[in-house]
Amino acid sequence: MPKFLMVGCEGNWFPELLPNAPIGSPEWKPQRPGIYQWANAFNIGKWKGEIRHERDIAASEYQNYDIVWVNACGTSVPTMEKVREATRNSSAVCVFNLDYGVELMQNSFPDIRRFWSVFRQADFIPAQEPAQQRLIHIFLKHISGEKPKADLVPPLLPHPCDVEGLKKLRIPASDRKDELVVVAHRYENQLLIPSMIAYGHGVPTHLIGAYTPFLPTGLFDQISTYVDWNVYMYWMRHTTVCLEWYLIHSQSRVVLENACIGVPTVSTEFCGNGPRVWPLLVHRADDYLGMRETIKRLVNPDDQSFWEECNAYADRAVEFYNWQNSQERFLSAARSWGLNL
Repeated sequence: MPKFLMVGCEGNWFPELLPNAPIGSPEWKPQRPGIYQWANAFNIGKWKGEIRHERDIAASEYQNYDIVWVNACGTSVPTMEKVREATRNSSAVCVFNLDYGVELMQNSFPDIRRFWSVFRQADFIPAQEPAQQRLIHIFLKHISGEKPKADLVPPLLPHPCDVEGLKKLRIPASDRKDELVVVAHRYENQLLIPSMIAYGHGVPTHLIGAYTPFLPTGLFDQISTYVDWNVYMYWMRHTTVCLEWYLIHSQSRVVLENACIGVPTVSTEFCGNGPRVWPLLVHRADDYLGMRETIKRLVNPDDQSFWEECNAYADRAVEFYNWQNSQERFLSAARSWGLNL
């Protein structure tokens, strides 16, 4: 049985995101999209997937796996060096990924030269969204110049989603509140512009996930600070429309979660997964009037056909991110890099 290992270390270790029960068991609870979902994508079919902290892994154990994956963060460079050395003379495929918006990279790595020197040594380097893909390609081709990677394009492999589990959280539209949820983001805390886009549509506005210590009053009808994901999902699945106005390149797990639970999500072009699941709802970040017109169509009480059309499309499109499709996409991309998996 081929084996997959996601290696955690200080800085990217989140025990609350670990699987709570065997896949398919009655105790299984839906999980939010993200990098840890790769272990689930490789824990189906003939594969066995695991997530372990590096402190619990002996150097000799890495050779027992077919894929060993480290998520690059500001504190993970020593772990990446250790894993690369431990897998160098084995058949294990060493994978490094950069789970950062490209705008945040310069503040995330205290020694960027050391990071790049280690990052380029991976056997396989996937990207999670298009801007990151272009940046990594520039590094491999024009800065690193290391053969044969200089001639390869990093494959675009967005993180998987627990589509089946999240779809079970969907509730009928008749059981929801007429409400427009706006998602706050801690990296930029943009509140005024999204409030202006969301204002005046005849439905209450609710800002969720606010980080700013001193929130200006009057921008939204309700403001909720950052909460546990399960509480957040309870609020989101009971709403009807969402605005994801973001100016940092990301995959946007919000648009995937909402595709599963049936909440049409208006987003900017910075949300990498948006065009695939909500193609009619993606706008340029400065297309304020366009976003207002789209929201107006979605909340129109006299005509819900557009809301229903968008939901039906997203329900089908989000299957692109399910575990089976993600696993197959990864293996195909790895083989295109000449790796034997």
